[in-house]
Amino acid sequence: MKHFFQELPGWFDFDGLYSEQVRRAKDGAVFVETGVYMGKSTAFMAVEIANSVKAIQFNAYDTFVGVGEKHWKGVPGEQFSFFDQEAERRKHGTLEAAARHNLSAVEHLVTLQALDGVTAAS
Repeated sequence: MKHFFQELPGWFDFDGLYSEQVRRAKDGAVFVETGVYMGKSTAFMAVEIANSVKAIQFNAYDTFVGVGEKHWKGVPGEQFSFFDQEAERRKHGTLEAAARHNLSAVEHLVTLQALDGVTAAS
C-alpha cells in the first residue's frame, strides 16, 4: 500500500521510529496512538502495518475537540495553521469527521475512537 500521509494536514516527523516499531513487532502486537488530530501519523502507521503483513491491532484515540485560535497560533515554519483546521472542520462538519475521512483508505486497519487518553487507557 502506498503512503498518503504527506497529503494530509497536520504534523508528523517520526516515520523512522514508527517504521522501526512495526519492524520489531510480532504478530498479535497491539499498537495505541493517542492524539490523532486529522490522521497524518495514524495514516502512516496504518500503511506501515499493512505493508508489514503482520497481524497488528492498531487503536487510535483523540478527543477531537480541536484547538482555539486564542490558544493556537501555529508552529513557526509549519504550513498548517488554525485556519486550515477550521477549513477542514467546515468541509467535514467536525474534526472527527475530517479525521475519519482522511483515514478512510485505512479504516479497516485502525480502530478510531473519540476518547481522551486517560479514559482509553482504562
